[in-house]
Amino acid sequence: YALTDTLPGSINISQSGVSEKALTDGIVATNRTVQMMAQMSEASHFLKNSSVCNYTWVLDGRTFDTSLSPILSHNFTSNHTYDVQVIIFCNITHLKTNISKLGHFQRSLTPKNEIKEMNVTGNPFILDGALLQLQVTCKGGDQPFWYCYEYSEKPRVNYTCSKELFHTNDCYFPIVHYFPKNGTYYIDIAIYNDVNVSYHNDISTNSPMLLAENKALNIVCNFTNHDQHVLVIWKWYKEDVEYNSFSDEDKQRISIDPKDGSLFISKANKNDIGNWKCESPTDPNLFTKIIVRSKPWMYLFEEFQKTNYKSANIVEGQRFHLKCQVMEDYTTDAWIEWFMFNESDYMDPRRHMTRLLPDTNPRIKIVFENQTLSTLTIDSVVPTDRYYYLCISHNGVSSVNNTILLRVKDKLGALWPFLGIVAEVVILCTIIFIYEKRRIKPDFDDSDDNNTEPKASQDRSSKSQDVRQRK
Repeated sequence: YALTDTLPGSINISQSGVSEKALTDGIVATNRTVQMMAQMSEASHFLKNSSVCNYTWVLDGRTFDTSLSPILSHNFTSNHTYDVQVIIFCNITHLKTNISKLGHFQRSLTPKNEIKEMNVTGNPFILDGALLQLQVTCKGGDQPFWYCYEYSEKPRVNYTCSKELFHTNDCYFPIVHYFPKNGTYYIDIAIYNDVNVSYHNDISTNSPMLLAENKALNIVCNFTNHDQHVLVIWKWYKEDVEYNSFSDEDKQRISIDPKDGSLFISKANKNDIGNWKCESPTDPNLFTKIIVRSKPWMYLFEEFQKTNYKSANIVEGQRFHLKCQVMEDYTTDAWIEWFMFNESDYMDPRRHMTRLLPDTNPRIKIVFENQTLSTLTIDSVVPTDRYYYLCISHNGVSSVNNTILLRVKDKLGALWPFLGIVAEVVILCTIIFIYEKRRIKPDFDDSDDNNTEPKASQDRSSKSQDVRQRK
């Protein structure tokens, strides 16, 4: 071998779970052990058998104890770039001669944080014809990120991306998809960064069922039976409780149809609301989920206790308050929204409805105690507050609304009818007074005439008597 004055070589790194490309680029994961090895590139066999080497490692100016091992294991806890050096001193025996050799290898390493967790939000249970809309985020992890997702009608094991990866600097992306036919679909999602990958799988169905209490409900396992000539009796579960574990009372009204393996509920009730699953009797990985929901029934507006589309008469300046709450037994997947629309849009309100949020109008206070309980308050109503106010509860399958018309009365509104009545009374009294006054005066004139006529006749009679006596 030809010996040089200095030892040539490099620092090789290795870490489980990190790709070779990332390691070649000097990228490692934080909070996991990294192995750094001083690798001499010439006469390694010769040096191994005829030399003693001492290795001194230096990380960002921090010197580690000298060792005879060419390997240093270290756990990087922060994600800044480190300067890594190793100084090698070897005593080499060559042809019975001792030769000292020095080596100095150097490189930089950039630890990065791993993706800790992936979160998928949104309702995976959609109505026929509706879009699946999910939001995907992750916790931890240093940029850049790459992601992919795929749909299938069967669950997959050990999923890896088979499509082109999408790039993003923020660990967030939406998933929007339209399923052309009813059924259950499996969604596999993967998010990568330089040091690890996070996987997530979800189940989406666009065939939820609406339960009507005290009526029959037939739940069919919408899963492909590849052997059409063999009758499959599916294993049924509700919230992971197998049918065989149901109570005797429930089994009297819930049965499995021996003809097609479907589940038949003779008289459904609110306890049947939930997530049902039919599973292959031979392979637990082959299953489909069926979402059963009732209408998200709400309490009436407690301040008025009136049915829909009635009105509330509030005097100007008074407080208007509505409480919207989903009944306790119907809160599964339910949420509440507030809207308002003009009285002229009564026949088609959805075209011109205005959604009310806590910051929509400073005069209209919207408070959400939780997803199924909210209040609307106007502290002092004015005439321009005359609208229909609408509270809608949804659960992804159906919706229910409470609607009321706010009528604002004038403060002096109650005074005008009173003043009108007083005016009518005064006018009637005046008419009666004038009429009576005019009627009484002619009566007095008639009585005077009657009193004068007898007196004149008496005078003529006395005169006639006087005349007769003179004869």
